[in-house]
Amino acid sequence: MNDTTINVALADMKISAVNGSAFIDFGAYPADLRTHLLEKITVTDSAGKAIIGYIKAVGTGETYGGEQLGAWTNVGFNSFTAIGINITNASESGVNGYAYNVSGLTEGALYKVSVDVALSSGAMPSIGWGGVTNGEIGLDWPLETTVLPATDYYKTWANKSPGYDRLVYSGNVTQFSATNSQKQVLTPATTGVTIVSASGGNTFNWTSKDAAFNYADAAGYTVTITNSAIEVLVYRAMILDAAVTRLINTRVYPVVMPQDVTLPAVSYQRVSTDPVNHLGGYSGLKNAHIVINAWGRNYDEAKAIASAIHAAMDAARAFRCVLTNELDGYDQDVQLYVISHDYSCWGAE
Repeated sequence: MNDTTINVALADMKISAVNGSAFIDFGAYPADLRTHLLEKITVTDSAGKAIIGYIKAVGTGETYGGEQLGAWTNVGFNSFTAIGINITNASESGVNGYAYNVSGLTEGALYKVSVDVALSSGAMPSIGWGGVTNGEIGLDWPLETTVLPATDYYKTWANKSPGYDRLVYSGNVTQFSATNSQKQVLTPATTGVTIVSASGGNTFNWTSKDAAFNYADAAGYTVTITNSAIEVLVYRAMILDAAVTRLINTRVYPVVMPQDVTLPAVSYQRVSTDPVNHLGGYSGLKNAHIVINAWGRNYDEAKAIASAIHAAMDAARAFRCVLTNELDGYDQDVQLYVISHDYSCWGAE
């Protein structure tokens, strides 16, 4: 099967690599991850280090953990006052004015740092994550060399040096005030996708992560998506179709449905596959026999679901499916109506 390869700049990349909150988002450009549900994704930095996982579901909007900032510690500003996490006045008449806030960052977590600086005089300060070395603060990981008013910064933390997980303001010949916030991003925006360790699984973590993977690679990343088998394309066509999801949400299951499934729902199964050959050998295409079962609490409900799926199959462009047989049924054991559709589907694998 053919892979999809995308080059993504650091400025466009949002990665969360912590267990329980794994996701990736690089917006609608340069590619839409939402069209690759269930597929394997590999993100490789410029040194060849990679993180690998499987795309689970479309993001429903960013959510955040609690506020991580606390009291500020002034190291070098001539004058410094703060109320809680907000700086009411920081002034430095010379050089090397510094203040820090211990924020307790987690390896692989994505953070949203929101700052709004009001400059009274002099030059705008710098901001970044850093720490104290021999009594001096260093910006080990700058967020911005010159802070802009009302700006949100997204960064994934990777341990750089012990004690360097502090949010730091620094400035020379400056006077400013600032409102500040730092929170972990727990879920992706609607342009992103959640990541699981196995295709179709429910463990929200990356399958593997190179220890030296660079979460702040200025050279950018290569994203490789391994295109899916035909039955995965069929699944995706169903759960991305508005008419289908209006009836069953995303309750589409491979082979068998869970025991306590919410109804109505759909199950699907590949029952046979024939490779498509020509005189030169294998063409790279396969003809798969896919059975889709629409389960409903009454006949009309099951019929409506089957009809919506048929329309979604006809509209699919990543593969082609033709309805070859339709069977109405009733399962006495579970007391459900079922409409079974047999499809002959062609696609590259």
